[in-house]
Amino acid sequence: MRWGLGPVFIYECLANSRRWQTYALRSVGVAALLLAMGTIAASGTPGNSARDYADLGQAYFLAMIGVELALVMLAAPAATAGAICVDRARGTLAHMLMTDLSDPEIVLGKLAARLLPVFGLVACTWPVMAISTLLGGIDPIALTLAIAIIVVVALLGCTMALALSVWAKKSHEVILATYTVFIIGALLWPIWYGLYSTVVWYGFSSTVGRVGPPPTWTLLANPFYVAFVPYADPGNLDVGHYLVFFGAALGASALFTLLAVWRTRPVACRGSVEKSKGPRIGLIGRMRRWLPGPSLDRNPVLWREWHRSRPSLGMTAILALLLGTTGALCLVGAVAFWIDGADPRPGAIWKVAGVACYVLHVIFGLLMLAAIAPTSMAEERQRGSLEILAVTALSTRAIVIGKWLGTFRLALLVPVGPGLTALAMATARSDEAFTLPPGEPPDYYRAIPLGARIFGVIVVIATILAHGALLTSIGLASAVWIKRQSRAIAISVGSFVLITAAWPIVVFIIYNEGPFLARDLACLSPVTVCSSFVHYFTSRMYAFVGGILYCGAFWAVEVFALAMGLLWLTVRTFDSCFDRIPDRPRRISVLAVVVGTLAGMIGAGSLVVAVASWLDGVKPELLSGPSSLGILAYCLVIAIGLVLVAVESAKAGRPTWTSVPGDAPGLAARSFVLVRWWESFRLVLLLAIGPALLALALATAHESPRYEPQFTKNASGAQVISSYVLAKADIPYAGEVRLGQRLTIATLLIVTILVHGGAAIGVGLGLTTANAWSRRALAAAVGFTLLVVLVLPLYLFLLDNRHALVTAMWSFVMASDSLLAVLVSRNSFNVGQILWSVTFWNTVVAVFAAGLSWWTIWAWQRRLRGSSKAKPALATDLSDGLPAAETALVGD
Repeated sequence: MRWGLGPVFIYECLANSRRWQTYALRSVGVAALLLAMGTIAASGTPGNSARDYADLGQAYFLAMIGVELALVMLAAPAATAGAICVDRARGTLAHMLMTDLSDPEIVLGKLAARLLPVFGLVACTWPVMAISTLLGGIDPIALTLAIAIIVVVALLGCTMALALSVWAKKSHEVILATYTVFIIGALLWPIWYGLYSTVVWYGFSSTVGRVGPPPTWTLLANPFYVAFVPYADPGNLDVGHYLVFFGAALGASALFTLLAVWRTRPVACRGSVEKSKGPRIGLIGRMRRWLPGPSLDRNPVLWREWHRSRPSLGMTAILALLLGTTGALCLVGAVAFWIDGADPRPGAIWKVAGVACYVLHVIFGLLMLAAIAPTSMAEERQRGSLEILAVTALSTRAIVIGKWLGTFRLALLVPVGPGLTALAMATARSDEAFTLPPGEPPDYYRAIPLGARIFGVIVVIATILAHGALLTSIGLASAVWIKRQSRAIAISVGSFVLITAAWPIVVFIIYNEGPFLARDLACLSPVTVCSSFVHYFTSRMYAFVGGILYCGAFWAVEVFALAMGLLWLTVRTFDSCFDRIPDRPRRISVLAVVVGTLAGMIGAGSLVVAVASWLDGVKPELLSGPSSLGILAYCLVIAIGLVLVAVESAKAGRPTWTSVPGDAPGLAARSFVLVRWWESFRLVLLLAIGPALLALALATAHESPRYEPQFTKNASGAQVISSYVLAKADIPYAGEVRLGQRLTIATLLIVTILVHGGAAIGVGLGLTTANAWSRRALAAAVGFTLLVVLVLPLYLFLLDNRHALVTAMWSFVMASDSLLAVLVSRNSFNVGQILWSVTFWNTVVAVFAAGLSWWTIWAWQRRLRGSSKAKPALATDLSDGLPAAETALVGD
């Protein structure tokens, strides 16, 4: 008889301790806490009083406990989801059951080994929370209870996933089932309260039976409420309620553990017998054969994914419970909107339920897609069938795109219910009439037409599909780059939570005084977009929704461009991850793929802003803080692309020269440098497409209507605004930049991008030539470019803000920001000085780039002549020009 958890626990602990991902998870947890604390600190400046610091400490408590509890609820099920089912699929569980290891040793050893990293995540964040109590406002007892709640929830999630893993065949089904239990527990009180409100409102109590309000135990099912109740609802829970919560959670954990120990061996033995009989095609499988699907000859991988991925009975029940219920209520809500109209009226409970399920359906659908996306590649990787697929004659593109399309087809079902509800809200009648308040611009309170609302429905559907594409790409990429399926699923689900929930929370905390700016930035989240369009469809007034239409379209195209770039990067790295011989001898480098993705995002966003400018026009005015920040961020993104192009040119590498006779070294060196320069400069041209379109739109767009205020005197003799009069748009105001000047500025912006891009390439090639090691050349290229572009102009502005406008224009960020600011504001203040300065420094940078390229060719000529004298000459045919010269150079 062995004492302790046995050899399974020792083996799992040794394996986990040697994986860097264990320590990376702890680092991510601490970094998330520090980011939450930094966000809270940046949202407001505390005063010097003890009360201000106490409020700051209380905000720290809510942020840190919320982040830690969310991380544990995501990580704990993923840690034990594949503990039994993965080993059973591999066959290792059958070997363990044939040894003298007992069932408790196997199950408890796996459970304890997977609980240690989760508890380590909680333990390493405890000091950060304890130090925050020095600020005041944090009750040590409340903090201790919150940490205990986090530990108990982690234990419950791990044991529940372990018990479900005994029967499940795939780990993502276990994760989805555990998440479903957590979601139902969090939504139990709101659902009960909604039903109770419906019964009370319509007076059904006498016929249906007496329905009381939700009891207290429905609140105990939500761990967030139990952890936050000392501050959110003090005094509502006492010691007995906490004992009930801990007792129920610990009792359920013990029950799940005993169930896993009791049923692991019988289920494993029964599963091997059923496996020997072979799979059977059920009624649904036979019916699916009659439905249209992809062709086997066109893409065999997609055909296999279409017919292979059949959900189990448990997975079907989860889909029916979450997506089926919310989808049905979306349909009911749509019918209620068409019958009752879009106006918010008392008693419209079905419309409220439809709107709530309209948002919940998006959350549940994308969450399930995030959990399922990595499995198409990760499950075959664990079984070993992916290696068999990799050695076939199928191209890499066919394999990866087939897997991607096989998963993305599930995302096509998510926007059906929300799209129907959005269409009903947009097209329903509205009987509410709005009157224009006195003294307000008519344009500010104009009604949103039907065409704009229909386009809003398209934006909602496009947003859901774009995020579905992004989650599919993230899941596929994580499954290719990460070997363990549980970690790939955790990264995919974590990305969904980060984009959907964490990003809007951080944005609204930081920009708490600018709701419209916070909403525009938070529209990266699909939940924020869907929620914002509810007001857009129902209120139908421009004053309260602003630019949500173009903002939602902007983030939709940005997310889709990022998804396609990530898919391209997955195709590029697939062969190296599986040691597969590339089907194309010459491939684009990984860094070039990153630059292409960045250029696609810049171009997609520029296209949306350009279309918005051409349709709605521009309003000439002085730049505000948000618009200046947006222009600066846009220029910084382009500058990052130019830095990456410089790194790409530096990574082109030092060639290994073969000896050539006569004057061939000069031709070979010139051909090599020019070819390398042009290959990198094509990326600069790709980066310049989006800014060129945006600059042309800002230069040629018409002016939006301007309203001039009319003043009257009140009883006290002070002037007040009585009304607004539409100003004539064809009369230029004082200081306006004319069309010819705007076109000149747009042209100069494109020239600036091309010139600085050529200089960045020249710096990369020159430093690669001058340095003996490519890594040192890479570091020098990045450091030098960042110094010239960012650090030195900032230093000059700190020294002399007035003269830095002229002297700092060699920086691409400063030059492009100044040119775009003139196009947006159309104000001629300092426009001549800006044009002269940018033109002068563009000329200097162009001369510098030409001289650096000439020096690079000269250096390679000298090096090649030295190589020719040191070694015997080889016959080389240079009659074909550039291709023959390239054959004399062999890259690293």
